[in-house]
Amino acid sequence: MDSPILVEAFRVWSGKGVSNRPDRSDSRLRLYVGDVAAEKLLPVIKRLELDFYETDAWRTKGDLSEMTNVASADFRLLHPEVANEITEILAWCYSYDFK
Repeated sequence: MDSPILVEAFRVWSGKGVSNRPDRSDSRLRLYVGDVAAEKLLPVIKRLELDFYETDAWRTKGDLSEMTNVASADFRLLHPEVANEITEILAWCYSYDFK
C-alpha cells in the first residue's frame, strides 16, 4: 500500500500536481497506465477513497485544517500501511469536497 506505483496512480487519478483542485479521473489513469494495470489499481484506489470518506470530521470539526487533520488521523488508524502521500492526496480531495 505504499508502493511507488500506487502513489503515482493516486497522483494521476486525482489530478494532484496538474490541477489546482481535485479532478478524479479513471480515464486519465487508464491512459497513463493502460487498461490492464488500471483494472488492478482502480479497485484499490476506490476502496481507499471510500474508507477515507467514512470519517465524520466534516460534521464535527469547525475549521478546514482541523477537519482535514482529523479525517487523516481517522484514515491512518484504518490503514497505517498506506503511504503518507496517498493520505495527503485523499485529504486534499476531502478538504476540497467539504470546504
